Amino acid sequence: MSIIRIRENMHHWSKYIMGLLAVIFIIGFVGLAAPGGRLGAMKQSADDNPKIVIINNDSIDRKTFEAEVSRALAQSPKGLSPIQELRKRGEVFEQMVSRMVMTQAAKKEGIRVSNGDVNKAMDGIVDQQYNSYSSKVLGAKVAHPDQVMEKILSKQGMSVRKLKDEIRSSLDPDMVRQQMVIQKLFEKVAGHVDTSDRAVRASFDEAKIAMILISASNRPPAQAEQRVSEVTQKLQGGADFAAVAKQYSDEKSSAAKGGEVPGYIHPSTLGPDMQQAIAALQIGKTSPPIKMGQSFMIIKLEDKKSALPADYNDPNKHRGYVQAYAQQVQSKIVQSYETQTMRTAKIDIKDPELQGYEGLKSVGMGAEARPKLLQVIALFKKAAENAGDNNTAASARAYSAQAYLLESLRKEGDLSKADYAQYGDEEQKAIQAALNSCESSDLHLMLANIYIEKKAYDNAIEQMRIVSDNAYDDYEMHVQLASMYKDMKGNDKASGLLASENKWLADNKDKKKAQEAKMQQEMANQMQRAPAN
Repeated sequence: MSIIRIRENMHHWSKYIMGLLAVIFIIGFVGLAAPGGRLGAMKQSADDNPKIVIINNDSIDRKTFEAEVSRALAQSPKGLSPIQELRKRGEVFEQMVSRMVMTQAAKKEGIRVSNGDVNKAMDGIVDQQYNSYSSKVLGAKVAHPDQVMEKILSKQGMSVRKLKDEIRSSLDPDMVRQQMVIQKLFEKVAGHVDTSDRAVRASFDEAKIAMILISASNRPPAQAEQRVSEVTQKLQGGADFAAVAKQYSDEKSSAAKGGEVPGYIHPSTLGPDMQQAIAALQIGKTSPPIKMGQSFMIIKLEDKKSALPADYNDPNKHRGYVQAYAQQVQSKIVQSYETQTMRTAKIDIKDPELQGYEGLKSVGMGAEARPKLLQVIALFKKAAENAGDNNTAASARAYSAQAYLLESLRKEGDLSKADYAQYGDEEQKAIQAALNSCESSDLHLMLANIYIEKKAYDNAIEQMRIVSDNAYDDYEMHVQLASMYKDMKGNDKASGLLASENKWLADNKDKKKAQEAKMQQEMANQMQRAPAN
C-alpha cells in the first residue's frame, strides 16, 4: 500500500490556455448554481460555517467547499474508497484556491468582464449543451433537428425553449464571470510571442546535458544548501563536473555516469527555470544552482543539435509549426506565472484534514523525513477527533490516511523494534477505527497483514474471508489473497483456503485477461483525457 501521490505543482489552468473559446473554457462549470456555489459566498463566516482557508484577504468557507466537493463526487465513479475521496477533496480544494488566487491577481491587473459579455458566454454554453444533448438523442444527422426535438420533448411535457431555460438556470453567472476574468488574465500575461523564423527554428534544438542533483528530501534544508555551496565552489574552482557529480549528486543513476543524462532532450519537456538555464548556456558551460521544489539542480550543457522537421519549409506545414510554437510558449509563460503567483500568495489553511493533505506534498523519504511524516499523521488524528461520531465519512478518511501513513513508516526498514511495534499497534487501531465507519477491502488486507506478522492467523483469516466474499471476479484480489495464505506456513486452515484460491484462479483465467484488457483501456482513456503540456 502506498501513500497518496500528490502533485507538487497544480497546473490546473494550463489546459484551458490559448486557442479555446470562452464558452469552451467555462463549459465544465455547468451546474454550479447550488446554494453556496457563488463566489460571493466564499466570504461568509459564521460559527456554523467556519473558514477552511484564508487566501490573502479573502477566504473559502466550509459550506462553499462542501458544495463543490459534492458536485465533484457526483461526477466521479461510484464507490470511492476513503483515500480516493480524500484525494478528490484535495484536488477540489487546490482548484478552488487556485481560482481565488488567480481572480485576485486579475483584480490587481484591473481586468473586468461586463454583464453583457457574461450573458453572451452563458448563451454560448446553453447552445453547446443543448446541441450536445440533441446529438445524443437524435444520433445521426437529421433534417430540421429542432423540430424533431420539439416532438420528442413534447411527449415529456417539455420543449426546446424550456430545456434551454433549465440549462441556463443551472449556470452560476458569478462562476462564469470568474472563469472569463481568469482567461483574460492569462491572455494578458502571455502577451506577444516572438514567432520569427529564428525563434521557431531554435525551438527545435535538442540538448545533451549532465546534471548534479542535491535533494533536501533526505537531509535538512540547511545541509542541502551547504552541499550546494560546496559543489558550486568546486566547479567554479575548475573541478571536473563528472567527478563532482559522482561524489555529490543524489540522482544515483546519472551520478554513476558522471551526471550524464542519456540521449538528447528537448528543453520544452523541462520546467521553465531549467529551460531558461539551458538557453543561456554555451556548450561546455555550467549553470548556477536551479531551485526545484526541495531540490537544487546544476546543469552542464554538453552539446546541442537541431531536430528541425524535414517538412518545416513546406508552406502547408510551416504555419502549423509556428502556431504550435506560439501556443507552447504562451502555455509555459502562463504556467510559470501561475506557479509564481501561487508561491507568493498567503494561504492559511485552517482545516486539519486539508492541512494533512497539503503536508504530504513536502514529505520526503527516509529517516530525515520521519518527523514531518509524524506531523502529518498528527494532523489526520486531529481531523478524526474533529469528525467525531456523527461524520462517518470524515472519520473514515482521517483514520484511513493515518493507517496508510503509518504503514509507510513501518516499511522504511531502519526503525527500531520498539518503534516498529508501536507504529504497527497504532496502524491496527487506525484501521479498526476506519472500518467502523466504512467498508474497504484494502483496509481489511492491511489489517490481515498485521495479524499475519503477529502470527494471529485466525484473525487474519477472518479479515481475508471478508475480502474474498467481496472480491467476486476480481482476479488480482484473489492473487493477493493466495499470496497471503501462502505466508501462513504451517496453518492447516490457511492451507485449505490457499488450495481454494488456487483452484478459483485456475478456473478463472479468462477473467484475468478481461481485467488486463479493461485496465489497458482505462489507461488509454486517461492518456486521451490528459491535457497537453
